[in-house]
Amino acid sequence: MPNKPNLTRTNLDIKWLAHKEAIDASITGAKIASLALLEKSGIRVPNGFAYLGSRSPEQSYELGIAYASLTDMPQVRPIQHSKVAVRSSAIGEDGESLSYAGQHDTVLGIHSRTSLSKAIHTVRGSVASDRAKAYRAANYEALPQKQMPVLIQNMIDVKWMMVVFTQNPVSPRDKQFVLEYNAIQKGESPETLVSGETTPSTLMVSRRHPLSELKVDGFMRSSDTSPRLEPGRVLETLEMAQRVEELIDHPADIECCIDQRGLLWVLQARPISTIPSRKVIKEVSVPEEGEDQRELVTAITNQGI
Repeated sequence: MPNKPNLTRTNLDIKWLAHKEAIDASITGAKIASLALLEKSGIRVPNGFAYLGSRSPEQSYELGIAYASLTDMPQVRPIQHSKVAVRSSAIGEDGESLSYAGQHDTVLGIHSRTSLSKAIHTVRGSVASDRAKAYRAANYEALPQKQMPVLIQNMIDVKWMMVVFTQNPVSPRDKQFVLEYNAIQKGESPETLVSGETTPSTLMVSRRHPLSELKVDGFMRSSDTSPRLEPGRVLETLEMAQRVEELIDHPADIECCIDQRGLLWVLQARPISTIPSRKVIKEVSVPEEGEDQRELVTAITNQGI
């Protein structure tokens, strides 16, 4: 049985989420960096590490050690099973201006060292896929010159899969949380929600009052295709989302879940690229009543709000 891993150990190929350099997006990519920040701030994130190796993963001794440690991670933090997920974390992905959502591959359910190496090749290879090339060309982005950082994490035994937007991405002026969720049936992939294969239940919750004052009757339900999420779970999720928004200082798009034991986990958190950062909004001063509104309207329009 592997020994308990040193999660802060320095290694060129491996950066555990707890490592101080994992939070540097120029090294690990924004996806990994944001999760490292959240974990450091006390938000529950599945344990994992960044693989940065430039050589073939089959040849990386450190990758094998890290994978063996990760699949034995219940001694460090309870996880339901030992399968892992392999996700992309390209430099520039999940940034404030571009999300790259759906452009790179994700591989789930990895259960062996051999399948892990194959999954890393698949994920890294997707950076040169036709869809990814087209996305970069449309946004005037060059093909990365370095190997893509890859995120390897324990998988969660999901009961409820959720996506939370801390501002309505379609209508930001409405000042709403948007929460989409599905109950995950036995044998069903939690990715069916984020991939659009299923129609989620959707809640839109006003942000014009503190969450502490929120009443369940104030929820506005636009669709209901799944068993209902308990009000207490809704509030817990929205409070977490509000905290994530504060930490990344930007309206956030968050993938999260509740496991079979009732624990809330954050799987991914990225800025909503179609909405400007909170910094921009704070810098636009609001005129007093009766003052000329044109300067404010021009400033907001120029920032795309």
